[in-house]
Amino acid sequence: MPETPEVPRSGADVSGFALILGIVATICALIPMIGDGLATLPALAALVLGFITVRRHEADRTVRVWPAIIGAVLGAITLFVVVSTSLMSELFG
Repeated sequence: MPETPEVPRSGADVSGFALILGIVATICALIPMIGDGLATLPALAALVLGFITVRRHEADRTVRVWPAIIGAVLGAITLFVVVSTSLMSELFG
């Protein structure tokens, strides 16, 4: 019985971008005062790109998923830290 050829995986691999944006967001969150505003956008982008890559992995269209998961987790942690510190500074200010 002839073997069926493997279907090539399509689409851009954005898992590396999710990891880089998660690291950048985490580093920006460590900068006092201005870091909170700078960390929000890369953290959101890392979270979105991480979810996109995981969905593509589930549909068997991308190979690398762990960098995207790590980037999404870093983005989520950074967003939590930024939001919680903003709320605490407003409440107890």
